[in-house]
Amino acid sequence: MAGTVVTFYSYKGGVGRSFAVANIAAILAQWGCKVLVVDWDIEAPGLNHYFAPFAKDMPAGVLDFLEDCGRGEPRSWAAYTTKIELPGQIGQLQLMPAAAGGGTDYAALVQGLNWDELYREHALGAQLEVLRTGWIREFDLVLVDSRTGVTDFSGLTTAQLPDVLAFMFTANGQSLSGCADIARRAMEARRRMPIDRPALVPLPIPARFEQREEYDRARAWRERFVAELAPFLKIWAPPGVDPLKLFDLLTIPYVPRWTFGEELASLVEPAGTSGTRTPGQAASYACETLAALLIQGFAKVDLLVSSRDEYVHAARALAQSRRPNDGGTARIFISYSRSDSDTKAVAQSIARKLQKVPGRRRQVFVDTQDLAPGEDWSTRLQLEIEQADAYIVLIDRSFAKASSQHAETEWFLRQSLRSEQGAKTIIPVVVKGGEDAFNASRLADYQAVFLDPDLEVDKQLSPIIARLTRSRS
Repeated sequence: MAGTVVTFYSYKGGVGRSFAVANIAAILAQWGCKVLVVDWDIEAPGLNHYFAPFAKDMPAGVLDFLEDCGRGEPRSWAAYTTKIELPGQIGQLQLMPAAAGGGTDYAALVQGLNWDELYREHALGAQLEVLRTGWIREFDLVLVDSRTGVTDFSGLTTAQLPDVLAFMFTANGQSLSGCADIARRAMEARRRMPIDRPALVPLPIPARFEQREEYDRARAWRERFVAELAPFLKIWAPPGVDPLKLFDLLTIPYVPRWTFGEELASLVEPAGTSGTRTPGQAASYACETLAALLIQGFAKVDLLVSSRDEYVHAARALAQSRRPNDGGTARIFISYSRSDSDTKAVAQSIARKLQKVPGRRRQVFVDTQDLAPGEDWSTRLQLEIEQADAYIVLIDRSFAKASSQHAETEWFLRQSLRSEQGAKTIIPVVVKGGEDAFNASRLADYQAVFLDPDLEVDKQLSPIIARLTRSRS
């Protein structure tokens, strides 16, 4: 499946565009997506500052690509990117910075660019198409941080490269009207281009918006956003969706903390036990919403407006379904009561047996693994549940009161229903004394395996192995 290129543009500076790009990219990588971030703001680059702590070096970037085009020797996209390794990242994240780091007369290189010559004599347009083709073949999403205003290469980043034009603006007339005008021009330019590509999708994003202290003025501006930008929303939002509520979900609010330095809010404010960020984590909450909209490809917008958190859960499940299957490894999560040593022993016995069964490789999670230094347990648990292909739930007499197991069961059921590849396998395993708890649980509709306490566990696992073997896992 081809990836999507999203350009983030702003007519004026100071809207937090690079902040948004960096944090949306980080969230997508945390979900398991393959993401490329491109800093095409070559006159005032900034993305490298957000990602520098997580990269060894940045040997090449956009300027190096342009120079190579000028020499007639452009290389593959991979020659200009740097791998980024974030805490909690299960996907892939790469950065194409504005230029190589260190030892370069950067200003002289930028001022020396001759865009007319690059297009006319060195086929820059065709080279960009080659570059873009490599991007969308390798990545789920490519996020391009564009220059502000109107520049020599505005059409390149706003019309030629992207599938989606995310234009960010603040609550003032010049920012709002300037962005809207550029978006309309880009959409028209796209229609005139001799390229086989769908129409450009516009995504208006109010940014650095303050409505807690100036509520009345904020409401007036929200209504103005709707009045002036509703035609952009109608391109992808279904009829009947409240545009005012949709704009509220698209808005990145003003949070004073993130005006200092280049911290990644998505790392400082991780998702909680519910699997999503909360409105109290205002900036990362907004970026998470936008990340979900992009990975969903603007589908199910009615769900976004009616239940934002469920929409984010669905986006995470979609990101998980796109991940490679690790060469055929099946991931199995075993849930059990941590307060019962006998049940824990059964869980560990099942795990050992499953890992020894011939055939497809199996990775079994029974929560006995040591955590990495500083790793959050709830985040790890949530990640393992999302990645699992199948769930085994041990039910004993304490199940009815085991709040942690009930929470895990709810996650299993949701993840199974959200899976893009069909319902995931859930196998209740009832141990001694758990019959009544099983019959009263939400798992009673699933076919259970009942273990005889008088027989060895290893000799009773054939039904479990058979169902795992038959499942899509």
